[in-house]
Amino acid sequence: MLWTLIRTFGLWRLARLAFRLLFDKRVPGGVKLILPAVLAYLISPIDPIPDFLLGIGQVDDILVTLGALAAFLLMTPRDVLFDHIRGRKARGQGGDSVIEGKYRVE
Repeated sequence: MLWTLIRTFGLWRLARLAFRLLFDKRVPGGVKLILPAVLAYLISPIDPIPDFLLGIGQVDDILVTLGALAAFLLMTPRDVLFDHIRGRKARGQGGDSVIEGKYRVE
């Protein structure tokens, strides 16, 4: 699924999608913890494969990041994910199509 999304949208647009989903109120809090956890892993000095091993040390970081991104997208509710993919505004965040107003004939 992740490779299909990367080929379809590109990595940059997929990262922007994840960023927007991170701040959507409809995404559960536990799911939102995946991305900060992978960021903490990336900046942590403790690493199963040290980064000074050129090539191999960076590959595990990339795989963990892509795996976390895939888990984040799979665990996000489908309707919320598709709303963001289709470009719809999130409900309750200014995306309502009803405008309240008064009409007066003079």
